[in-house]
Amino acid sequence: MTELRKQINNIVEDHQACLVLANSIKTSEVYEGTTATAEDILEGKTAYANGERIVGMYQEKISMNIESYAQNNTQFTISKVIETIDLSKEDLSSFSSFLNAFSWNSSLKKVTMPENTSYITSVQQMFMGCTALEEFNYFDISNVTTEDGIRNMLTDGGGKLTDETLNTLLLMLSETRIPNASKAFRRVAGYTYPQARLQTLSNYQKFIDAGWSYEYK
Repeated sequence: MTELRKQINNIVEDHQACLVLANSIKTSEVYEGTTATAEDILEGKTAYANGERIVGMYQEKISMNIESYAQNNTQFTISKVIETIDLSKEDLSSFSSFLNAFSWNSSLKKVTMPENTSYITSVQQMFMGCTALEEFNYFDISNVTTEDGIRNMLTDGGGKLTDETLNTLLLMLSETRIPNASKAFRRVAGYTYPQARLQTLSNYQKFIDAGWSYEYK
């Protein structure tokens, strides 16, 4: 704990450093020498570490940003412009459509989806225009059964996705039940990715074996 105390003691009214520190330690713990948890710091509360004043940066709870725009409360969207969205603990089972869920959020870098998303039937334009997007975790889209349900998921965005996330995406696509055998990755991502890059990914062959292709047919 000595090194952690040093880190905390060196943070005096440094908002960004507070966020980095708070994200790197367990949010529910009160660490020795402080008067607040990491979660407190994230929520903007003032804390003290061995007499030094720490001021956090307020980060809104993501559940406050969930809005529904479709009838019957079935479409999920987040209109808030934010860099990181963690939905891992959210119950989104009442939403079947993620049409435009995060579209045109030019600041969005990372999305963490819940473990169970088998209820999703559309990810059309889900990340469209998310030009800063770098990563998202695996989520179940096996119940997307139409080509429109996947169309333009990443068009005009997603060009900065890591290889790990692209591998995850190819795996997700290979598990869909879209009947059209000429399914094309470009319908998902537009012209963002060169074929040569996709071919180096570990899931590429599984993606091809599932009936997907790179070119339009």
